Amino acid sequence: MPSASARALLARIKTLEVENRRLRAQAGRDPLTGLHTRRYMKEVAGRMLALHDRDPTHPVALIVCDIDRFKAINDSYGHTAGDTVLKRIGALIRRGIRRSDLAVRMGGEEFAIFVSGPSAPGCAVLAERLRQAASQIRLPGRARGHDITLSFGIAFHRPGESLERMLARADRLLYRAKRGGRDRIETEAIARPVRRR
Repeated sequence: MPSASARALLARIKTLEVENRRLRAQAGRDPLTGLHTRRYMKEVAGRMLALHDRDPTHPVALIVCDIDRFKAINDSYGHTAGDTVLKRIGALIRRGIRRSDLAVRMGGEEFAIFVSGPSAPGCAVLAERLRQAASQIRLPGRARGHDITLSFGIAFHRPGESLERMLARADRLLYRAKRGGRDRIETEAIARPVRRR
């Protein structure tokens, strides 16, 4: 039987292991929105893209989304109102996606959602649901009556393409939606995969 000091040491090691697991999980989540962080995204999205590289019949879509005129919310109503909007958009995204999808707060008011498999080609439907749901958000206090809108860009992974290139293409589509009047979705066509025999 281990001595009292050995048992205390083992208990301390177990406590540290539990704390380390909790900290790793916490580091992968944005505390404000509950979505994953950009750092976590790089690891998980990299695996999703590698799967598509191996199996072109398993597509991956990237939806990037931005809260329109977010700076005006912060400037007019304060950062508390801005945080409320971010929390509500985060909750809306979490409720709207599947467990296999990856939702990320990219930073500021920009978000990304990775959709893989059979649902990827139809991800514009998800973006439209999110766009419509955001328009139903009602803010409290002085911000009451301020409309929340989202703009989207949707890109599809090309086999062999890096995460950075895919993100850049999705961002270009997002900014096309912004220039086109905001509160819109811009998407590229998905290439049909070549079936292996």
